[in-house]
Amino acid sequence: MPLTNDPPEVPAVYAQGMAEFIAKFTSTVPDDMYTLPIDEQRRLYRSLPTTFPYRRPPGLRVDDAVLPGPDGDVRVRVYRPATPAGPGVLCYSRGDGFCLGDLDTHDTVAAELADRTGYPVVFVDVRSAPEHPFPAAVHDLRAVIEALAERPDRFGIAPGPLGLVGDSSGGNLMVANCLLARDRGGPDIACHGLVSPVLDFFRWHDEGPDAPILSSGEMRFYASCYTRNPQELLDPLVSPLRTARFDGLPPATILATELDSLRQDAVDYAQRLIDAGVRVELRVEPGLVHAPLRARSMCPAAARAWEDFCSSVGRLLRQADPALHPPLVAGAAD
Repeated sequence: MPLTNDPPEVPAVYAQGMAEFIAKFTSTVPDDMYTLPIDEQRRLYRSLPTTFPYRRPPGLRVDDAVLPGPDGDVRVRVYRPATPAGPGVLCYSRGDGFCLGDLDTHDTVAAELADRTGYPVVFVDVRSAPEHPFPAAVHDLRAVIEALAERPDRFGIAPGPLGLVGDSSGGNLMVANCLLARDRGGPDIACHGLVSPVLDFFRWHDEGPDAPILSSGEMRFYASCYTRNPQELLDPLVSPLRTARFDGLPPATILATELDSLRQDAVDYAQRLIDAGVRVELRVEPGLVHAPLRARSMCPAAARAWEDFCSSVGRLLRQADPALHPPLVAGAAD
């Protein structure tokens, strides 16, 4: 699909089941939820697994653990698939506006990611804003990423390629950690996968487009929770599309959706990676709204998009395994 920055069109033409998903979603998380006290927002948001119940795939082994972080312990949940695809691991960060979620709000997403790719997934429970603003969550993730690279046996995982996966705000945190890994000499990141990432907060500073289940008011509120002042909105680890450079980043697979005000971020990021010589797979799924993973039981297109994304992530990690794809050696063909 050609890269485009056109905003979502209104009225929307939804994929089958998407209108019903939106109605069910907003019955639990109303459009004006961001105007409520943060504790009430969290209560409503954390009830979403009840509104959209999913089960973990059978055969997974799931364990909770605690790792030392930069400012205290960091909780993680480790998912090991019944049939491993090979050596390698994925580190996952949830999308929750940096403020709202926990290990349970995205438990089955992480579980399905492990089951569908065949790789262990380590889901990191980063600290939440506004109590812990930028860069707390970035640093929590980096601590776990470094531990995965240096001592994967601590997680019961064999050494192998390391990939990063995040949706929405979690995608933002994973791009920030790709930039840190490049600029600080490691660890080596084999690939990264993003679903509806937010990568330019500055464009929401004054105004921005509304889209189904994601309003401009919501974006401004969560940006103000995550950052302590407007100047931080331009930090390359907050709004990488504004000031970061993208050479030397790992291959990426990106799932964007047509009816999402963050589609522009995904498309712009894909183009910037391409311009920097980075291999990218971009899908812009028609008829879907922002981060539609909870719709996968109601909307066939959302289910297909999630399955394709998981397949793409697994493929990128397999391609990084030197045992399966050994590097070319000069003179080997002589």
